[in-house]
Amino acid sequence: MPGNKKIYLAIDIGASSGRVTAGIFDGKRLCMETVHRFSTLPVEIEGSLRLDLEAFVSGIREGIARAYERYGKAVSAGVCSWGGQPLAINADGDLLEAAYYYRDPHFNNLESDVFNRMPAWDLYRITGMYESSIPKLMAHMTGRSPSLDQAEKVFSVADYLTYRLSGVRVHEYTQARITQLLDARTGTWSDEILTKMDIPRRLFGEVVYPSQKLGFIKEDFFSGSGDKTSVTAIGAHDTASAFAAAPVKEKTAAFISLGTWAILGCESEKPVINAKAFASGFQNNAVAAGPVALVKNLEGLWLLEECRRSWRAEGRTYTFSELVDSAGYAKPFTAILDTIAQGFFAPGDMPRRVIRACLQTGDTVPEVPGEITRTILEGLALCYRHVLTQLADTVEREFSSLHVFGGGSRNELLIQFIADACGLPVTAGPHEATSAGSIMAQMTADNEITSLKEGRELISRSFPLKTFTPADRSSWDDAYTRLQYLQNIG
Repeated sequence: MPGNKKIYLAIDIGASSGRVTAGIFDGKRLCMETVHRFSTLPVEIEGSLRLDLEAFVSGIREGIARAYERYGKAVSAGVCSWGGQPLAINADGDLLEAAYYYRDPHFNNLESDVFNRMPAWDLYRITGMYESSIPKLMAHMTGRSPSLDQAEKVFSVADYLTYRLSGVRVHEYTQARITQLLDARTGTWSDEILTKMDIPRRLFGEVVYPSQKLGFIKEDFFSGSGDKTSVTAIGAHDTASAFAAAPVKEKTAAFISLGTWAILGCESEKPVINAKAFASGFQNNAVAAGPVALVKNLEGLWLLEECRRSWRAEGRTYTFSELVDSAGYAKPFTAILDTIAQGFFAPGDMPRRVIRACLQTGDTVPEVPGEITRTILEGLALCYRHVLTQLADTVEREFSSLHVFGGGSRNELLIQFIADACGLPVTAGPHEATSAGSIMAQMTADNEITSLKEGRELISRSFPLKTFTPADRSSWDDAYTRLQYLQNIG
């Protein structure tokens, strides 16, 4: 280990890529370096989209090896991923099936089975959640997937990879919340929901919390050093770690964790479970080491990622920077796109879907990539304003600022659009918020940080933040009126 610095490893499994990031703490500031990236995109097997989890394991192993080669011993490592995707394992720890990607049609049309057993409001009043593993568990119970009778445990992606890393079979709290099986007020598995869904209670074991040490990296996983590296529970739901790293200082601030998804919300001291929150679609996520995050999941840069994929298949390759630069020169507000519409969820030809949506609303159709990109970015900003307005009404609070963090906070054109659309100053950064939050949890376990506030102060002084102020709002107000009209007639 160089000098007296401490090294922590953040393993972040995102929807399109995974990364192993080394956090280097010198006693005053934290710096981070991503030592390895690998794809987490689904692979096609017999016409369905599946996760290549063994490739994830190989990528993690390679990242740890590179970190050890560069820095020497790491104090600890922690794994996070997206939520809501259960993986069933047998007594030997093997998966019952090659895991389906969460956007695959394998999971379509299962919600009715859930709500026939328990109405949506009853699920919400117990859990405070909309995001759910239950429909995906129904795939096992309706014959689409192997029977749960063969399973010993059901894990999230992060819990499964933590098990592969450490050999410890536990359920991390922030991931457990995303299952819609955990009681929001008690923090325990809901026997009422499990019974009504006919899901075996034995599949869900001990719930552990961020900053709890679980054990050590197994020798048969990585034997590159005689020194042992701890495996620490972090905010294993990636947005929970990102929320923890958000440099939020005032109660009147809202935030957006922006990446493939956009998770917009604010903090609350206790769960907000009432008819208004339910009707507006807000759910009570967790901040890794602190309060509740009342949030709504929205499309983020997924639309642009899918556009790039479609164009690449046609032989036209564009970087994000090239598309954003060309969008900056495109004419504003030629079309208004409702990005909340469900037609944008599944993988596919996204440019054609955007064009079709504009044709249906009678708008001018964007034709070239720069015009399509601008239409998407403007649509995202307008929809974030819509949801921010709903949030303010739900919590009866006026917001004075927005914090945008995560990989999408690098997109300065979109951040300026968000500031203009919402009429609020927007602070952008840190870009690698999820990894920063993971490292904060590990540093807490290592007694280098004593509170969420102290961790956020460390993040604020360690990484550059940039504030965007809103410009003239009149054109954005007109565009927002057009969006509201589209949503009302939709």
